[in-house]
Amino acid sequence: MEEQIKGKESDSFKSSIFEAKHFRWLVFSSFLFVLVIILFLIIFPGYLDFEIVRFLALIIISLYLSLMFFIIWPHNATLDKIPHLNLTIKVAGPIVLWLLIFLITNKLMPSDNIQEKVFTINKSNESFRVPYHETTLKSDETVLDYMMIEDVIYKSHLKAIYVKFPKGKTSVKAQLQFTKYKPINVILDRKMTSIFVNKLEKYD
Repeated sequence: MEEQIKGKESDSFKSSIFEAKHFRWLVFSSFLFVLVIILFLIIFPGYLDFEIVRFLALIIISLYLSLMFFIIWPHNATLDKIPHLNLTIKVAGPIVLWLLIFLITNKLMPSDNIQEKVFTINKSNESFRVPYHETTLKSDETVLDYMMIEDVIYKSHLKAIYVKFPKGKTSVKAQLQFTKYKPINVILDRKMTSIFVNKLEKYD
């Protein structure tokens, strides 16, 4: 029985242009390539704001993962219906594995809703007033889409700022500008939740 199995394995390798070591390198390189893409998107998440980048990342990650898993576990699978498309087409082979991994990756990959952020005004003293009506947010890098939020307890106090980041931007240098006070330089980062304002200095 063992001799028959060995014979089948040797026949399968003979019928393929690849050797066993080539498949091992395919598995390793596929895993490494996917890891590099994931690390790149973690370091530069702003690229996920662009639909074309997100779609290409999904295609590449799912394609290389399905290749890796199919080499490790080369079982034939079938589907009578393509998920989400509701097409009653029977598909079989590696395409089934790719479809499943693509759908799972699509669910796991973060969407571009992190483009919107609310920054709370963090003050050393709660009664310290940052004017709500006389404050604007400006940036030399880009045009900011923002909205000032008034404190419901301390009227005319600035409570927070809603900012919608431009696509691809994860950090923006900006200024809080006031009517009676000197501007304050701030850095708006998607990973942050607060803007620190310790004091306001009047013009001389």
